[in-house]
Amino acid sequence: RWPTPVPTGVTPIGGCNSWSHWVNDHHPSKVYDGTLDEKDKPYDDFENKDLTSIQREQKFCLTGELGSVECRDAETGDDYLETTDRNVTCNLNKGLVCDAADQRTLGCRDYEIRYFCTCAKETTV
Repeated sequence: RWPTPVPTGVTPIGGCNSWSHWVNDHHPSKVYDGTLDEKDKPYDDFENKDLTSIQREQKFCLTGELGSVECRDAETGDDYLETTDRNVTCNLNKGLVCDAADQRTLGCRDYEIRYFCTCAKETTV
């Protein structure tokens, strides 16, 4: 596996063994518009990036691999486990997932996620 080259004229936000910026691409709706489109799921929240996306968007983890994630409430900064939302998951495989159907109130809180880049292991031939 070869390291991804740094694009010319771009300064990476951090090398390996560092955290990305917080990502908050999806914002759940708190206003009922009279329709519930199962495909759109406006009251759910989900945040997920793969390595290629985060490398492209943040110029992050260009020579390593994603090794960990942290998720938090975007408004309060509280860890996702400290919120009142039920069955929220945060992991490297699926990112953050909150299903509005599991909640007592209308929809999920707005969450954000960040990724930790670990240094790629050197291989010897």
